[in-house]
Amino acid sequence: MHHRSWAIAVAASVCLLPMTAWASPNHTNRQWTVLETPHFQVHYYQGEEQTARRMAAAAENNLPHLEKDFGVEAKERIPIVVSRDNFFNGYAEPIKTRIQLDPILAASSQIGTERFVGHELAHVITFLALQSDLPISRLSNLGTIPTWFLEGIAQYEAEYWYTSNDRMLRLHTLSNTLLTNTERENFPLLGVVAGAAGYNEGYSLTRYIFDTYGKDKIATLFKIMRSGEESTFTKALEKAIGKPFPEIQEAWRADLKQHYAQQTKGVAEHLADSQLLVRSEKGEVNVAPSLSPDGKKLAYLTSRHQDGYLYLRGHVMGFLSLAIADVDGQNVRELSVGKGRVSSYTWSPDGKQLVVSAVGSNHDDEPSFDLYLYDLKTGYTKQLTTDANATSPAWRPDSSQVAYVETKDGKTVVKLFDTKSFKALEIPSTSLADRHADGLSWDPKGRMMVASVYATGEGGKLATIDPLSGHVTMLTDGKPEVIDQFPVWAPDGGSIVFSSDRDGMQNLYRLSMKGKRELTQLSKVYTGASAPAIAPDGRIFYVSYHSIGAEVRAWTPEAGEKVAYQAPKDVQPGVKLAAGETPTLGHQLPDSWHTRGYEPTMTNDIIMPQLTSDERGSQLGMLALYSDILDKQQLGLDVRLGLMSQRFSYAATYVNRMSDATWGVTLYDTPNVGIAKTIDPARLYDSLYYEREQGLSAMTQTNIGSQTLTAAVGLANLSVLQAPSGGTGLGLRSGRLQTLSLGWSDARVKNTSDADLNPSEGYRLGASFTLSDHALGSDFDFAQYAVGGERYFPILPDWRHNLAWRWQFAMSNGDAMPMFLGGVQGGGSLVPLRGYNVGSFAGNRIAYTGLEYTMPINGHLDYQFGPLYFNKLYATAFVEAGDAWNAGAAFEPHPTAGGEVRVKTAFMGRQVVIFRVGAVRKLTPDGTWGMYVTF
Repeated sequence: MHHRSWAIAVAASVCLLPMTAWASPNHTNRQWTVLETPHFQVHYYQGEEQTARRMAAAAENNLPHLEKDFGVEAKERIPIVVSRDNFFNGYAEPIKTRIQLDPILAASSQIGTERFVGHELAHVITFLALQSDLPISRLSNLGTIPTWFLEGIAQYEAEYWYTSNDRMLRLHTLSNTLLTNTERENFPLLGVVAGAAGYNEGYSLTRYIFDTYGKDKIATLFKIMRSGEESTFTKALEKAIGKPFPEIQEAWRADLKQHYAQQTKGVAEHLADSQLLVRSEKGEVNVAPSLSPDGKKLAYLTSRHQDGYLYLRGHVMGFLSLAIADVDGQNVRELSVGKGRVSSYTWSPDGKQLVVSAVGSNHDDEPSFDLYLYDLKTGYTKQLTTDANATSPAWRPDSSQVAYVETKDGKTVVKLFDTKSFKALEIPSTSLADRHADGLSWDPKGRMMVASVYATGEGGKLATIDPLSGHVTMLTDGKPEVIDQFPVWAPDGGSIVFSSDRDGMQNLYRLSMKGKRELTQLSKVYTGASAPAIAPDGRIFYVSYHSIGAEVRAWTPEAGEKVAYQAPKDVQPGVKLAAGETPTLGHQLPDSWHTRGYEPTMTNDIIMPQLTSDERGSQLGMLALYSDILDKQQLGLDVRLGLMSQRFSYAATYVNRMSDATWGVTLYDTPNVGIAKTIDPARLYDSLYYEREQGLSAMTQTNIGSQTLTAAVGLANLSVLQAPSGGTGLGLRSGRLQTLSLGWSDARVKNTSDADLNPSEGYRLGASFTLSDHALGSDFDFAQYAVGGERYFPILPDWRHNLAWRWQFAMSNGDAMPMFLGGVQGGGSLVPLRGYNVGSFAGNRIAYTGLEYTMPINGHLDYQFGPLYFNKLYATAFVEAGDAWNAGAAFEPHPTAGGEVRVKTAFMGRQVVIFRVGAVRKLTPDGTWGMYVTF
């Protein structure tokens, strides 16, 4: 699904605020096991055994055709890591050819095990097909391939064309809102909606290329790129298929227009006389409508006021907020329960409460769907389940029981939760076999449930579930890619209304449940009609789609048109369903498969050259990074030789994540830039000199929720390599430097698409203490304290206008290195103050505060200039003040004010670079204006 950028820092710096570089859960309670097959190593922990076996089977099934299509062969076993840390995501890494997969997403209808594994394995085979000699060649060749093609070829090799894909592409084509060529090249930067469109169009364009010119051209294309015959992807593609890429794109667009014009000929956009209740005002999705039992309130899920939600190639899967409105869509209020994390919900019979399925976390910081009871009057929320992966709640009429689906290790059971006794009961003998259930709905009398039942990666089919016996009876069948979903009972219990894509476009259907079974198609619109809710007066509330966004409409159905229907004959009440797409392998593994305990053996990630400088000139060296498959251990080696000094410099860092706390050590001997004890801020650079630092440092870090605690010890020796160029008697720092450091930080910042330019809500706090003392064996004697923070306030949320307040205070005593104030950017002992040169003020006390008001000018520039893609343009107005001074001197704040333009760009479609251009004025009697540019 996504490629993860890789980087390991093998360096240490002194910061006023502690960094959280190792902030990932260690999960010491996990007992990792490795399932080895002829071509794979599947790493899993207790409770995921069957999921690991299914993934191993899917990987072995997919590998032969991928190797054939790409014209390469996997020489070594490919590691697959099954972990909920990759919640609703998966990715493949080019150097280690490691695949990371979320077991929960692997059990879904929209992806499923076979396609999920196949998609990421296609990425790995892509990496191998790009390797010419050393593994590093994968990276250079990979850098020339656009992301739309990387994702498109993975989908083309592993997935089928979903109806949701088709609807999304159809609506974009008909409304002339397909991504531009530059947008498609850079779609990962464009947010969730354009990101989904990038996947969608990349899949469609890739499918068009190889369905038109032959699937054999895949191997030809990668052979050309691997050999270096052509320097760019477009030239390689032209050589492989014999046609320029711009012509291919135009032909693809023309084909789409012709196809969708024919598909929608004579088909209405919206249902006649339908009423728009919840409008998609800014492209947000409004889905899953549900009426209160008395029919007076309308609830629905919405993405309004949030950036992130799960939008899979046009299929809205959740992570939304719950809203309540009047039945006409007016007087909307968003509820606090599970805000931005809701997947599904249900009304209580009296309409006073709701049970919500939302994402939380368990005791081990793993994400999990759980149920929460919410009181509409008081706002009181109570968690009902813990680590249950509980979804699709359905409140039983005239009772205190809520049915829900619990999925663990790829196995689904249907349970009942009593909201009075707060106990869960499993429905006996639920005959789901290896299938799953979604969209539970009770009949009006609470005797029977209907659900959409599916094998992983296949479209759901309707089935009834008897809560007393657990018997499952199938109601519909059809091709695996056909999806019957969102079933609801009519108020009289005589029929079930649901949405289905059996005619190629998602529409509403009714299945009679009394007398002769008949299937009727109620709607025929090309924008789609799904997720029905039935009002007491017979109206149907449903979801309709735009190319961007979704809305809720209401409509009074007509008689409809009868369509062919025959009840499934192969499944009767009480009989188990057929196994899913990847059968359970049972207790006996194939002869060529075996399990073993996990061994954290480190292997090479990358070796790359380094070019730096020491006091005599250039240094040449190599950087080598090593880690084990689960990142329990990491080792970085950096060795350099000064060409003129003929002196070796090195740094070796080891990080261990096997215990509750992460710890690491660094052994180093390296030249650094030192700062003299006596400085003149007006001539700061005259106080800089080269020093040699040799030593050992050790650090440990513990994460508790959003908080991070760190402790570090440093044992170093400083010596002068080259004296400063200006002045004498500056007090150069040399001798043993033994330090003890403690740090704390807490960060809770709302995750938005522009958080790097304009954080909108939340805070960051930090504090640190560093001590060096003769009692520690140090030649230095000082203590340094620092506290600081940032607070973000939304001012006009709908317009992305935000205010940020930043503050920092630090003090030291003894012979600590002075602290500096001034410049545009900070780091280490430097605090920025725009309007002044770097280090304009220095001392053993420092204080700073500032306010920034940021707003977007253009949230989507879509402009390409050489290798740079210009994405967003923001403007900031700021005022700030601060001072650095020595103890005993007076504090004199130096205020400045100005404006700044921020431009978010991407280099080569991947590396994000933010440019800042500003004008600032010193707020002093003789204040002057200055300009700055930074990135």
